[in-house]
Amino acid sequence: MTAGNCGLWRSTKPGYLTQQTHYLRDGAVVITSSFDVQAGGTGYIVNDDGSIRAKVPYRFSPEQKEYFAHGNAEYYDLDGTVEKIVEFQNGVETKETTKP
Repeated sequence: MTAGNCGLWRSTKPGYLTQQTHYLRDGAVVITSSFDVQAGGTGYIVNDDGSIRAKVPYRFSPEQKEYFAHGNAEYYDLDGTVEKIVEFQNGVETKETTKP
């Protein structure tokens, strides 16, 4: 678990992330996401109140044996509207678009 009102649990197979679950302090599940080395996965950044701060697509790099942000990540305001979109390529931010 992390500090604040939310916690994060990660499930792994030997050396590989397979699932991420964010919890509130009372044990309620906020969101669960699956990862696999073929399809990648979607990671989430969660605010202390349990709302979603960001939704980030990941791909697996066999050479480095880890996941990297890859594709368009959406960042949200507290009201749930898209604040900005950030494009990643192999873990490197390549472009940011601010939404009105």
